[in-house]
Amino acid sequence: PLRALSLEGLMRRCSASAQVLVNHAGLELLQVDSGVADQEVLANESMVEQIVLNLVDNACKHGRNPTCDRIEMSLVSDRSAVGLEIRDFGTVRWEPGVKEPFSKSAQEAARTSPGVGLGLSVSQRLAEQMGAELRFLQDPLHGTKARLMWKCPPLKG
Repeated sequence: PLRALSLEGLMRRCSASAQVLVNHAGLELLQVDSGVADQEVLANESMVEQIVLNLVDNACKHGRNPTCDRIEMSLVSDRSAVGLEIRDFGTVRWEPGVKEPFSKSAQEAARTSPGVGLGLSVSQRLAEQMGAELRFLQDPLHGTKARLMWKCPPLKG
């Protein structure tokens, strides 16, 4: 069931769960204070955790950078939405189609990181079930930002 949950609380729980993945990859996970005020979102804690673990796993596999051995997690907001951001510093760009199930061919799976291409597809569906959205922002010099975003309620006034 969905219920009102603190984004900051979700970030703390997900960060603790993701720490094992990050440590295993030889990376560091930092919770970054982005200056965004904590807000409540309508979510399912287990679903958010699964999405964040999938995003962190992808960052560990594809976001490696020889000069930066960390992944960052923070709260984010824009004019219409709030959420959690997972940022890596790698040079691999997310491409359209990655969110489709089994998007890796057998040849691609054999020469790339482990996995068959289900993680982002499952994450997308879980996000949609909560009324949230996955967004990906790429910068070839500064990595990928994966965002799990919830629409803000309209301001009263």
